[in-house]
Parts: sequence; C-alpha cells; structure tokens
Amino acid sequence: MIQLAYRSTSLVDDGSSTFFITIAEIIERSLINNARLNITGVLAFSSGQFVQILEGAPSDVDPLLATIIADRRHSGVRLMSRHPISVRSFGSWSMAFAGGGSSAGTIMNLLAGCDSSSDAYRGAIHGLARCVG
Repeated sequence: MIQLAYRSTSLVDDGSSTFFITIAEIIERSLINNARLNITGVLAFSSGQFVQILEGAPSDVDPLLATIIADRRHSGVRLMSRHPISVRSFGSWSMAFAGGGSSAGTIMNLLAGCDSSSDAYRGAIHGLARCVG
C-alpha cells in the first residue's frame, strides 16, 4: 500500500458562485470511485491551491493520479511524496475535504515545504487527519 501527496493550482475561481458546486462534484465523484477502488484520502483547498493525499494499492492510486493530472480544473500538479505505508492515515475517509480555514492552509504549506520522510511531514499528515475528523 502507498500514500501519495500532490499539490496543484486551482483553475476554478474560488470567488465564483459555481466554486462550491464544482468542489461538491469532485468530492461526490471521489467518494464513489475511491470506495470502489479501496482508496482513502483527503482533498484540501486553501488560497487557490489544492493538496490531495491518496492511500491505497499502487495499481489503483497510480492510474488515478494520471487521471487527476489530466483534469482541467487545476494545473501545475507537483508530486510531493509517494511512499509505502502499512497503516492508512485517512482510513475512515474514501475522500475527506478540508478547505478554506487557516488550519488547512497552514498544514498545506507545511506539507509542501517538508521532506516526506521528515517528522514535520508526518506531523502535518496527522494534523490534516485531525482537521477532517
């Protein structure tokens, strides 16, 4: 099993009336598809940036990442980490969402600035897991 994290820039205007509809559609589709594939994770949004963490079998997560990269609702996808795990951080969530708040933004920035093998990175993952419940 692996845990993968990426960061990207939203191309959906977060001030538009359709922004929350678009996010809801992403979450709804993710809940269905991820449950079917036994993928867990979280999507976080803050200040025009997405960070998503996905957990599952490499044979399921890697093709999903390819689909995500092709999605026209964001650009500049940057893989932050991809490493084996033995325990899921988001095992209760086929797709959780953390958005807009200062906690999510702070954690997203910490994730982007850390080496994925560092204690700070692992702490940020646990912090994000606490944000979503």
